Amino acid sequence: MRLKSLYIGQYKNLLDFSLSFDGSSFIDVFVGKNGTGKSNLFEALIEIFRHIVEYDRSKADLGFSLPCGL
Repeated sequence: MRLKSLYIGQYKNLLDFSLSFDGSSFIDVFVGKNGTGKSNLFEALIEIFRHIVEYDRSKADLGFSLPCGL
């Protein structure tokens, strides 16, 4: 699965946070000082996907694809 973009309105220290991936790389790295929200970003993703899987998968606006050869 590959994320194209992400928006988080408010989660812990992530406020009005948006992130876009250009798709040119298979690996993305998150680097930053302590307390800048790296772990909170991944915690937010876990919460988002947990909600989708457990509660309302049919209404989720998600697209999944797997590149050939993987």
